Amino acid sequence: MRKGSFKRTICGIEVCQEAGLSVAANMVVTRMNQNQVFETGAFVKRLGIKTFSATKASPCLSGTNFSEIGINREAFKQMLENLLRLERNEEINVDVLMSYPLCALGDGDRFRKFTQRNCAAGVTTCTIGADGGIRPCSFADESYGYIFSEPLSQVWHGMEAKFAGDKKGMDPLATNFLDVRYSPPVAEFDHAPSDFWEKRLIITPNLRLRRENFGGIIAPQGRQPIFIDNTAYEIIDRLKNASSLFSFKGIEHDFKLSRASSDFFFALFTKEFFREVQ
Repeated sequence: MRKGSFKRTICGIEVCQEAGLSVAANMVVTRMNQNQVFETGAFVKRLGIKTFSATKASPCLSGTNFSEIGINREAFKQMLENLLRLERNEEINVDVLMSYPLCALGDGDRFRKFTQRNCAAGVTTCTIGADGGIRPCSFADESYGYIFSEPLSQVWHGMEAKFAGDKKGMDPLATNFLDVRYSPPVAEFDHAPSDFWEKRLIITPNLRLRRENFGGIIAPQGRQPIFIDNTAYEIIDRLKNASSLFSFKGIEHDFKLSRASSDFFFALFTKEFFREVQ
């Protein structure tokens, strides 16, 4: 770490906050700092940061000493316990930024919120290096083609993600499927309350959208994405670009909405795609 980098980081956070930007913090956990997860989360909460993630270190490209710095299963479980303690004691939103094997989590019901991520390498995302090399993710060390000479669509279908140098490699945190204790959540469908259509709402500021042939994908930062059709995408895209308060009653004529769609939009509201403004 360069001298003065800590002060400059804090200063950068404050500048972003003063500019109205949403700031989240992530801690890469190694053997050197594995006992400081709770203290680090509490510290960033005091800075006014509302979301704190802790993610175990992953092997870097061409790394030779990862076995010396990577955390073991016990430290990994303690990392998750500390995140839950932060959420409970410090009232800060916590998360992890990678998907982990359910058998590594063990108690999937206790750690349910950390089971929501999936590895999208070569499925919905890829990495393109400075040399044009196309890899499933930034941790992969094998290129499957080059963007300057081959169509991305052609390379995409030939990619395979791999772990620890082996396409069939097992995550070192994995144990055995018998170690998984997990009760799938029971699907629940809440009907919109009678006053929902008149509520004054705003699109969540950090909502991200991506157009697709079937419609699009929408996701608030740090949340699971949802696939929606063309009609829903057009509505949400226009509301986001307008950046103003709205009610579904107020826009029902413009978008030809009916009350029959209130349950769908209420489901998005409960997942924080919209926020109520009092």
